[in-house]
Amino acid sequence: MFSKASYNNIVFKGYSTDYQTADSLKRMVEDGIAILEVGPALTFALREGLFALSYMENELFKYAADVEISNFIEVLDKAMIKNPSNWRKHYHGAGSKIKYARKYSYSDRSRYYFPTEEVIYAQNILIKNMKSVEIPLTLINQFMPIQYNKIRNGLLRNDPEELIKDWVVNCIDEYIYASTPSEVSKQVI
Repeated sequence: MFSKASYNNIVFKGYSTDYQTADSLKRMVEDGIAILEVGPALTFALREGLFALSYMENELFKYAADVEISNFIEVLDKAMIKNPSNWRKHYHGAGSKIKYARKYSYSDRSRYYFPTEEVIYAQNILIKNMKSVEIPLTLINQFMPIQYNKIRNGLLRNDPEELIKDWVVNCIDEYIYASTPSEVSKQVI
């Protein structure tokens, strides 16, 4: 352990602080870590939000013959299988374990496939479909309960893009808490 008083002219960076609890991040800041780097946690949250929206899309449109369903989850996985260079070194084990990791690993590698043509297309279809209806609050409650509460309290619009953004913001909220002075932070979380 170091004393921040001993290093007044040095700024410390917490490298890869993803997936820490809000209190752990807060202690890092109090110990003198001035920069809390975050990476995969943000794209992990983005992927979670897109998956939640995709589950809702399937519930709403799976029997609608006139609607092209995005199949976002499957399209993303196929893009990853087609070009495994961004995940092969990171996921190990039997086929089912690797398949699970492609979807849900904290070492989120799906972010490298978001810019691919087929994933962009699926995401656009997903957003278009979900904008074409008012998403039932019961589905939002099932798949995005935090956003459901925000909608009910008038803090968030029932809009697919807003739902996804807010899902990612929940990840960022822990960093805001960590960097807020202690007397204020008790009110933030």
